[in-house]
Amino acid sequence: MNTTTSRNASIEFFRFLFISVIVVWHFNNIVSIFQCGDFAVDFFFVLAGAMLYRSFLTHPGQDAMHFTFRRIKRIVIEWVLVLIPVFFIKNRDFLFSGGFHPGTWLNYGLRLFHELLFLGQNGLYTGTSHYASWFICILIVGGGILYAVLQFYKDKAAMVFFPIFALLSLVYFYNTSTFEPWVTRGCWDMMFLRGCGEMAIGSSLYCFAEKYQDSLQKSKRLVDILSFVALGGLILLLFAPRDYASYAPLFSCLILLGPLTDNSLYCHILRSPIWITLGGVSFEMLLIHGLVKPIVSFAGIGNLPAFFSVTLYFGLVVVCAFALKWLNKKMNPIIFPSR
Repeated sequence: MNTTTSRNASIEFFRFLFISVIVVWHFNNIVSIFQCGDFAVDFFFVLAGAMLYRSFLTHPGQDAMHFTFRRIKRIVIEWVLVLIPVFFIKNRDFLFSGGFHPGTWLNYGLRLFHELLFLGQNGLYTGTSHYASWFICILIVGGGILYAVLQFYKDKAAMVFFPIFALLSLVYFYNTSTFEPWVTRGCWDMMFLRGCGEMAIGSSLYCFAEKYQDSLQKSKRLVDILSFVALGGLILLLFAPRDYASYAPLFSCLILLGPLTDNSLYCHILRSPIWITLGGVSFEMLLIHGLVKPIVSFAGIGNLPAFFSVTLYFGLVVVCAFALKWLNKKMNPIIFPSR
C-alpha cells in the first residue's frame, strides 16, 4: 500500500466524519438528529484493528507489552485531563449532596480508579463516568490481547484465527436481546466481546489488503463501487431502526477497503492535507466532547434553535480538541522524557 505519508488522508477523512457523527449523536438528548448514531462506533473498532495490524508490520520487533505501553503513553495525559473533571461534573449530585458519605465516596472513587487504569468495560468492573471509557478499555486491553496473538501466530492469526473469532463473537453478540447489552454473560462482557470481534475483522482486512494488493489494483473500480455503496449504507443505518445493526461492521470493512487500495477513487478525491489535520484530532474529539456537553447544557445552548445549538456545540468540541492535542504535545515529553 501507498506509504508516501505515514497516514492515509482518506482514512483520516472517515475518522473525522464518523467521530463527528458520534459527537453529535451524544447531543441527541438535547437535539435529536440520528436514530442510531452509535453505529459509527463499529467503524472505529474495525479501523483500530486495521491500524493494529499495520503497527505489527511496521514495528516487527515490538511485543504486545511494548505495543500497549506505546498506546497508553500516547493517550494517558489527555485521558486524565478530561476524565477527572468529567467524573466530578457527572457525579456531583451523589458526591456533594447531603454532606459527606464515606461509602459513596469510596464507591465512586473506585470507579474513577478503574477508569483511569483503562478498565472501564471488561466484565470485572462496572460503572463509568465518560462516554469513551468502554471504547478505550477495549482499545487498550482488547488490542493488547489481539496483538499478542498476532505476535505469536502472525499471518495465521490474521487469516484464520481472527475471522473465526470475529464470526463466533459477533453472531453471539448480535443474537442478544439488545444492540448494546451492557451485561456480562458467563465470562464474556458483551461490549468487550463486540469490540474485540470487530478489531479482529479490521486486522484481517488489513492483512488481506496487504497480501492481495495487486488483485485489488486490477479490480479497483469494483472496490470503488463497493466502498461507495457501503458508505451510503452506513449513513442510512444512522437513521434506520436497530434491526439492521449487524450490517454496520460489514459496511465499515467495505468502506475501509477503498482507502486501503492504492489509487482508489477515495485516495484521489480525499487526498487534501486538511483531512489529516482534522482526522488527527478525532481521538481528542472523542475525549473532550464528554466534558463540553455538560458545559454546553449548563450554559443553555441546547435551548437555541437546533442548527445553532449543534453548530456551537460541535465547533466548541473541535476547538477544544485541538487545544487538548496541543497540551498533550507539550506535556508528554515532560511526563515521559526520552532517554
